[in-house]
Amino acid sequence: MNSYWALYSAQMVSLTGSVLNSVVAMFWIYGITGSITKSVWGFAASALVCAGVSSVAAAVVDRGRKKEWALAGELVRSFVFLAFYFMAGTGSGNIWAIYGLQALLGISSSFSSPAISAWQLSFLGNSYKRILPLTRSIATAVSLVLVAAGGVISQYVPFQSIFLYSAATYLTAFFIEAFVGEAASSPVPDPSARGAGDYARGLIRDIKGSFEYMAADGGGFLKIIFLFMVVNSVFAPIASLLPMVVKVGFSGTPAMYSMILLANGSGALIAGLLMSRRPVGDICRHVGLVVLFNGVISCATFFVSDFRIFTLMVFLVGMGLGSVNIGITLLISAAKPGYYCKVRTHSENIAGLFVPFGLVLLSALAERQSVMLPFLVSGVIVLISGGIYLARLNSRPARLPEPGLCGI
Repeated sequence: MNSYWALYSAQMVSLTGSVLNSVVAMFWIYGITGSITKSVWGFAASALVCAGVSSVAAAVVDRGRKKEWALAGELVRSFVFLAFYFMAGTGSGNIWAIYGLQALLGISSSFSSPAISAWQLSFLGNSYKRILPLTRSIATAVSLVLVAAGGVISQYVPFQSIFLYSAATYLTAFFIEAFVGEAASSPVPDPSARGAGDYARGLIRDIKGSFEYMAADGGGFLKIIFLFMVVNSVFAPIASLLPMVVKVGFSGTPAMYSMILLANGSGALIAGLLMSRRPVGDICRHVGLVVLFNGVISCATFFVSDFRIFTLMVFLVGMGLGSVNIGITLLISAAKPGYYCKVRTHSENIAGLFVPFGLVLLSALAERQSVMLPFLVSGVIVLISGGIYLARLNSRPARLPEPGLCGI
């Protein structure tokens, strides 16, 4: 358990740089491009690259040492933010270089994110149901403080200084993680797979087997992931557009944007605390109902013109999405250790499948029509999808013959 908390502390250190960066990155890119659409294209490129390599990356990570991939990811992220630091400091406006660096972040995350998560879970055992909601709540609380500070800091501190700090946090996380070992049950490379051909065929078998495992509960797990795919395809782009909504729709500043992030994080924090104290029995039905709730709030946000009410709406959506995310995280964490990285990555790929298209569509609506129109469109899509999901949900959820996924 001490090893888990050491890894968690390393992730909290890197989180400080990540959150501060999130406050200023979109403003920096928008200042270079002057276009909402071009500002979000980098995030779309990163998502596409990540989706293209992540399934293979997860299979590789499941077969190898989680620690090595996690450490490599910390170094790559540090390099990217150092590059951003030099670009911002010299006034470079090479948007294609920025897109390329964001794609590199996506590739790095494909390997390091499942690696660090599986590495942490290997120290938890069956206590993950109690620990994960709590640790997510702690991370959210820390994010709230950083977001509140970030909006103020970004008005007085140059963007490049924040990028430099982000690079330093990832380097610090690297050095903390370097002193943590791996659990005794961690897999070692298969000595029988001597050649590249054998190794590649083994990866293909692993990927195929993981999809079969995900469908082994009668499709209950895949149904909830496909629902989350629809929700994510509209709410993830809206999250990327929030800086522009604040700037254009409410004549806002980075400090006002930090208030929006603070409201969203507060909602997620409350959801995490509630789920850690009162675990949800039927996660599938709970997720469907919360999705409907978010759809109603999103539609109502379209008609909001007061910034205070808009902040309240963001808080409510954050609470709903936080609850959905924790529920799905618990389902994924119930997967067998040999399948965890692949199940986690496949679920993220399915959930993010249409995010790039949502980014393009909603950013075009925001730029050519109204910055508030994406909220109405997203709300309608989510309401329809949530209604269909609940209508087709069986009264008794499907279960695996042994614990895991929807048999949690």
